[in-house]
Amino acid sequence: MKKEIKVVAIVLAALIIFLSGFGIGATKGIKVNVTYEGGSAPVGGAPATTQAPATTQAPATTQAPATTQAPAGNDSTTKAPEANAPAGDSKVPATTEEIVAAYNKVLNGTKNYQGKVHIKKDSTVSLQITDCPGGNLVKNIVQPVVDNLAGASTWEDDYENGVTPEGGKFYNAITPGDRDAALTVDAVASASATADGAGYKMTITLKPETSKFDGTNTTDPVFHKQITNPLNLAEIDLGDAIQITAADMAYAGATLDVAVDGEGRITSLGLKMPIEGSGTGKAGPINATIGIAGSLDDVYTMTY
Repeated sequence: MKKEIKVVAIVLAALIIFLSGFGIGATKGIKVNVTYEGGSAPVGGAPATTQAPATTQAPATTQAPATTQAPAGNDSTTKAPEANAPAGDSKVPATTEEIVAAYNKVLNGTKNYQGKVHIKKDSTVSLQITDCPGGNLVKNIVQPVVDNLAGASTWEDDYENGVTPEGGKFYNAITPGDRDAALTVDAVASASATADGAGYKMTITLKPETSKFDGTNTTDPVFHKQITNPLNLAEIDLGDAIQITAADMAYAGATLDVAVDGEGRITSLGLKMPIEGSGTGKAGPINATIGIAGSLDDVYTMTY
């Protein structure tokens, strides 16, 4: 998620600088309206900075299924996949408690998978300017700047024994990155699961919550931090000339769509996280009020 968050910060910075060239200022600060969906960027393969839409790579050669099987969900204990998974691992969870436990178990089991696996991550970032000084005239000039920083990208890699040939870790490649998923029932607004072939599919939506940035520290959203790395403006370095001094963020409730095969392994994980907020920023003597609306959609696909 960090690279996509940086897109939002860079867009704000670019708009402030651009508007300063028009001599537009004397407003109270930046107004940020951002819809944000996403997961953490993979370690050992994903680009460190967000670029213009990447060219989609050709799909990797399909590999034979690995003999190691991942555990599937009836408790939240995190452990590596076991060989010869016991009967009932593909049972469809029913209650919210069962679905949450299944999500934690299959996700963390998949992150620890030691067989051969190909992962593909498709990300789509879209941002639209909704409000800025100068009205539509300035908005139409600045929107192409925003478009160049957003767009679609695809990243993919192959792993065996949990690593790439270069040493990148499969565990880190799937949200929430370099830590376990630890979703709790009290974070969930709704949850459902249905049979899908030999496995099942789950859809989980989190409860709405808010987060604050005071110019130095970010108060993390408790629920959303359980599944991904939340927006943290304190980690964004925009240089000495540009400052975002405060922000209030509202998370409408992330949605997880998870497909699990008959062996208890995740084959697809989609994460959508809408977010909007307001903040204050400046570039030297220039203050600007800016509105942005957009989205990030991450989909992880695993082929065993």
